[in-house]
Amino acid sequence: MNLREYVLTLPDPRQAKVRELARETCSCERSVQRWVYGYAIPCKLKREAIARVTGLTESELWPELADGSGQVSSRRLLEYMQSIPTAMQQFRKEISEATGVSDMRVRLWMSGSSIPSKIIRKKLTDMTGLNELEIWPRLAERGKHADS
Repeated sequence: MNLREYVLTLPDPRQAKVRELARETCSCERSVQRWVYGYAIPCKLKREAIARVTGLTESELWPELADGSGQVSSRRLLEYMQSIPTAMQQFRKEISEATGVSDMRVRLWMSGSSIPSKIIRKKLTDMTGLNELEIWPRLAERGKHADS
């Protein structure tokens, strides 16, 4: 299991929010996705529940309903959902903060384009519970466990 595969096993906060909205509106997750991306607008009771969960007003979430324009857009709901970090974004932030490197450097490590120093590899193996060769198979290919 490499680092990317490991992160994909972590719970995704955005998906958790979709599940919460589905539960609170007695709807399926697919319906919530349609609302988020503006393919549909939920009924008034469901809009009220969504406003309660998000902490945003109904008119903030669906301004076209307040102004009577009739243009279907859930842009604010989409912006709200996009403000919730994905599991990958959260993990990269934790790694960046724990190692003191930039998000871009962490992205390079996760893509396999770069391998961190031995000290940082140790920190990441401690954080993930994975061994170096699981995370960076290129180390085995190079037959190298020294600092990179």
